[in-house]
Amino acid sequence: MKLKEYLDRNGLTFREFAALIEVADGRTVHRYAAGERLPRRAVMTRIAAQTRGAVTAADFFDSA
Repeated sequence: MKLKEYLDRNGLTFREFAALIEVADGRTVHRYAAGERLPRRAVMTRIAAQTRGAVTAADFFDSA
């Protein structure tokens, strides 16, 4: 599942999720969700943990 979809389904803002995964701010999460930036490995691990595996590192890459 893509990060944006997860956030929408769970009613989380970029800012709220940023606090949960311990990144600087909501703009950073927005960049991750928009595909403008890839999270570092440690952040990807926190995203997977926070989403209970719904969003994994593979979800940040196109399947094409």
